[in-house]
Amino acid sequence: MSPEVALGLRWRREFDPEIPDQQWEVWISGRFTGPAYPGGKTDEANGLSVDRVVLGPVE
Repeated sequence: MSPEVALGLRWRREFDPEIPDQQWEVWISGRFTGPAYPGGKTDEANGLSVDRVVLGPVE
């Protein structure tokens, strides 16, 4: 399994320079595949697919 991970997200609209210390709750919907993960199939490559990221400001 490769140690390299690439994840590109655009946070521009959510980031407010007036509140630089804003904390966020983050929910991620994803799927692990491949034999390195419990229940993974040996005929699939090891990987992680992310289909949704939701941010919620911590007040």
